[in-house]
Amino acid sequence: MQVSSEAIRDIEKEIQDTIARLKHCSEAILEAGNCTSDAWDDVRAAEFRKVMGKVSGLMENPIEPLKNSIPKLDQLAEIVDKYNNTHYQG
Repeated sequence: MQVSSEAIRDIEKEIQDTIARLKHCSEAILEAGNCTSDAWDDVRAAEFRKVMGKVSGLMENPIEPLKNSIPKLDQLAEIVDKYNNTHYQG
């Protein structure tokens, strides 16, 4: 099976795009939670903002592990490049 460093770099790009989308979603959810009117300042409004804050946090949970995978994918792509550029005699 031939492994392609290009495929690994495509995966890395997808992960970076996913991180950006997760950040955008998190920000949009947090913004929606804070867009309540000034007249809506009762217990339900506070609960709503709290829930939206938690949902926003859930969107951010996978970001760190995804970020941590990028250097590992870079390293893997370099290893695959070296391997694919090695010529064995025989």
